Parts: sequence; structure tokens; C-alpha cells
Amino acid sequence: ILGTGGTGKTAHTLAEKEGAREVLFVSRSEGEGRVSYEEAYDLHADAEVIVNTTPVGMFPDIGAQPIGLEPFARLEGVIDVIYNPLKTRLVLDAEARGVRACAGLYMLVSQAVAASEYFTGSHVRKYICERVYNEILAEKSSLVLTGMPSSGKTSVGRRLAEKMNREFVDIDAYIEEKSGQSPARIIKEKGEAAFRALEKDAVRKLSPRGGLVIACGGGTALDKETVTMLRQNGRIVFLDRALENLLCTPDRPLSNNREKLQKLYEERRPIYLASADLTVDANGSVEEVAERIEKEWIKV
Repeated sequence: ILGTGGTGKTAHTLAEKEGAREVLFVSRSEGEGRVSYEEAYDLHADAEVIVNTTPVGMFPDIGAQPIGLEPFARLEGVIDVIYNPLKTRLVLDAEARGVRACAGLYMLVSQAVAASEYFTGSHVRKYICERVYNEILAEKSSLVLTGMPSSGKTSVGRRLAEKMNREFVDIDAYIEEKSGQSPARIIKEKGEAAFRALEKDAVRKLSPRGGLVIACGGGTALDKETVTMLRQNGRIVFLDRALENLLCTPDRPLSNNREKLQKLYEERRPIYLASADLTVDANGSVEEVAERIEKEWIKV
């Protein structure tokens, strides 16, 4: 258990009650009943469950992670009590390793239910807790659209934002507004690497907000760190549009002819698929694609 405050003590009590063989507090300083992070790595790498009750990784410092998971080869579960962001780096790290993990939003809702029952004396059925949790999760999660250039991210994103009454952000348009230069001009004059750096910075500023509809640039999903930032408060939807339905346009220097477009498609499609929480058939009208997403993304 990371942290020795009130929430940590509660987690410790529950772990013992549920029959854990051994429960240890991990703290920045050694002392009675607790070990340091260095000792946790060196002497307790056989830990099967890690519970974070510290504020490390909480907004606004959402890039922080309280402990690295690499040494814990027997790890089976990770719990992080933080609920802002919806998924901390610790939770995402666990999921990437195939370890079951959950963040703190469900606990927050459950606390509200328990408080309501305590103060009103009325029983709240479990399905209400589940419903409230799912509603808040959906409301706070950004809907993030990825896909090839001309796959419809901007037009579909705008339509979804209208239907869902959400703010719409186009990453390319955001960069152009802030820099005063179009993506094509930045790439032409400064190179693709310079544009990707601006793209990552844009995502770093936007991702903590949550509740948005975000249309990514065609290359946004290529960078793992950028994808991780998007995942902290968002669910990624890949618009899978067939190659023959994609367009070549002069304002897209990386795909301004069919040969470039096909090469880009072959390189990027596996990356889009691997980084997506949901893949949607994007062949059809804007309205059709938006309806498919609206029906399915909430289930992710």
C-alpha cells in the first residue's frame, strides 16, 4: 500500500480483513510498520497487489507515477484511488502489462452512496451506484478520433459534438491557431519532427480537460507517449475507412498522391488498430459513422 494516510490505513484494514497473507505500507521514509520505495523494489518484488493512496499522478501533475511496475513479476492487481485523471499512469502501466487495474472513480461514487445511506437512513440499490458511475465516467471521458488523413475525423467529430452537446477540438486547427501556421507549412518549413512536438504539446494541454470530442491528426497516434496522454481522460476510436475511399489533397504533404497515401495507409493502419479502444467502420456518410460511434463507444 503506497501511502500511510487515512485512505492507506483503510486499505490496510480491508486487506487484512479479506485475508491477505502480508500487508505492507510503502512510504518515502522508513519507520515502524512501513518500508521505503527502495526496499519495496529490492525485498518485496513478489507483491501481488499494489494500492496507491498517495496523490502522485493526480491532476495537474498527471504525468507522474508513484512506483514503477517492472520489478513486480507476480503482480495481479493495481488499485489507484485517484479519480482525476480517470486513468493514472499507474493504471495505464498496469493495463499495458496485462494486469487488472482500476482507478478511484468507482470508490468515489460508492462513498457518496454510503454517505447517503448513513445520513438519510434509506437503502440505495446497487444498480443505482453502477448507473451513476457509468454516467459520470461517460460524461468525463473525452471521445478521441484517430485515423488516416481524409477519414472523416473532423466532420464526424463536429457532428458528434453537436449530438452529445460537447466541445469539439481539432488538433491540427488548435496547432494552427496557437502557432499561426498551418500543419502543412510547419512540416514543409521546419520538418515533421517539429510538427510532432507541437502536436504532443497540444495533447498535453488538452487531455487533462476531459469531456471533449477530439479529432486527432493523422499521425497523432504514432507516438506512444501522446497516446498515453489521450488515454488518461479519453477513449480512442479509430475511424477505419477503406483505402479506396481516402482522398489525396495538396494541403497534406505526407499523402498528396496515391503512392504516398497507400504507403502511409499500410504503415499506419496497424498502429491505429493497436492504439484504439474501439474500431468503427468509417465507410459511409458523416451521419452514419457518427451514429455507429455514439451507439458503441459508451460500451468500451
